[in-house]
Amino acid sequence: MNNNFISLIVVALIISIVMVSLFITGINKKKHRKDRQMLGIAWLRNLRVLLSYIQQHRGMSTGYLNGGVTLKNEIDSLQKKINNEITNISRLNSWMNKNSNWQSIIQHWFRLAENFKNNTAENNISQHNAMIKNIIYLIDDMAQEHGLLLLKNDKNKPLHLLWRELLPALEYIGQARAIGTGVSTAKICDSVSRIKLNYLCRKIETKSGNVSIDISTKQLQELKIKELITCINEEITKDKPTIKPDIYFRLASETLDSLYMQYDKFIDDTESFHFKN
Repeated sequence: MNNNFISLIVVALIISIVMVSLFITGINKKKHRKDRQMLGIAWLRNLRVLLSYIQQHRGMSTGYLNGGVTLKNEIDSLQKKINNEITNISRLNSWMNKNSNWQSIIQHWFRLAENFKNNTAENNISQHNAMIKNIIYLIDDMAQEHGLLLLKNDKNKPLHLLWRELLPALEYIGQARAIGTGVSTAKICDSVSRIKLNYLCRKIETKSGNVSIDISTKQLQELKIKELITCINEEITKDKPTIKPDIYFRLASETLDSLYMQYDKFIDDTESFHFKN
């Protein structure tokens, strides 16, 4: 066996070892990326629940501050749900607990939960709005860190449409629910509330119409949005609103739920397309 032949064997072995090593590294990277993405999707679900609870809290607490004292027990129960959801989100992975935005959101929530009864209705809404905006920012940060911008559903729609288009559209409805609940509880709609509600109605119509996600519940969503806007125009933005606050809150909530159905289904379709095939 000459030296050239031995050299060829050594080179072939080295190449084989390198190829196997690269193959294993590729598998590990793929698994690590998949694990990060699945963790990110879990947070997309949990943060959506937290967001919807805080939106509910905004509406109920605004009703309470406008004289709806019977809402106290419901608010107390809702605050416990929010605290539990914060715990669930924090337990998923240490990344969240190290995130300064998440820590600020938690601190803001506990201050608000403890002191909202001493706020004005207007300040209460503003505080909730700021917190919700920060949660949406957090979702975007988390999604980028966990590779979710790479994901699409089976119709080639990017997952980021959820928090960059759908959640902002949802939030306009949530704000209209809070202001309208306060107005209907107080049984008076002043000019400032009327201007805000008219602005939100325009935003709801344009933003919800521009969300480019194809789903089976789109007809239900459009029907609920139309019904809500009609209610605001005909029964809320009057000098003396004619709708009971619990009925208005339920109608606005049903509209929000129709959009959250869209959110949940999009995640289910994306997860199934990427991880269950």
